[in-house]
Amino acid sequence: MTDKSKVALFSEQVDMIEGGALDRDLGEGIREVLRGVKETRLQGEIKLTIKFKPERGDQVLISADLDVKPPKLPRSKSILFIDEDDTLIDVDPHQQKLPLAEKQPEYDARPRLAHTNEDK
Repeated sequence: MTDKSKVALFSEQVDMIEGGALDRDLGEGIREVLRGVKETRLQGEIKLTIKFKPERGDQVLISADLDVKPPKLPRSKSILFIDEDDTLIDVDPHQQKLPLAEKQPEYDARPRLAHTNEDK
């Protein structure tokens, strides 16, 4: 049976893995996920996998994998049509076109001089 008073904290042990790089990457990952949670109000997650492979004597080879998944807002969706050339278009090719006449502008497009009270 293990004496619980001698159990090392996880934070103390993870700091030794990869010379402290894993600990720093976890800290950066947590910050990235928290930033995404704050911005999107959605759930994020971090998965940490640590593998221990026995080596000679009391040695152990430790490898770690860190999967950081900050939340993201879903992308919008588009409804498009396929034309006879198998190309995407944004107008229904089967929609009947209405014979609308082009209306000409009813204003004079020539520049006008501004009149001020001083001109009078």
